[in-house]
Amino acid sequence: MNTERVNFQTNLNDLRNKVKELLLLANKMLDEEMYAMAVHNASLALHAFLESLHLEIYGIVPVTSRLRNLIITLVPPGNLENALKRYIEENRRLFEKLEAAYKMSLLSEELSKEEALELIEFVNNTIQLLTELKNRIPKE
Repeated sequence: MNTERVNFQTNLNDLRNKVKELLLLANKMLDEEMYAMAVHNASLALHAFLESLHLEIYGIVPVTSRLRNLIITLVPPGNLENALKRYIEENRRLFEKLEAAYKMSLLSEELSKEEALELIEFVNNTIQLLTELKNRIPKE
């Protein structure tokens, strides 16, 4: 039996389940009016999703905590990389807010409900976009 393949698939499934759990938790935090924590969990979900894509496509997960780096390192240079760079540049403010959400939650800083909804929608849209682009990303 090829245990390496089993471990790979188990790790991939674990990451995908983690994404779902974190998005559910983010929505629960929204309901409880804990907006910074909701965004923090959505940010973690996006991070786990990006790690799962790296694992699925390349068999490894790069070590970085920056969401923007995880997205760009998904693809080799070319048109798709340029499209993702444009997406990141156009949404730089939202990426920065997502990356700051953890610190905000630790410092008990709060976001408004509108900001939290915008950021969680952005996470969902980014996951959807990358899911659609996944098949265009060359596998090594």
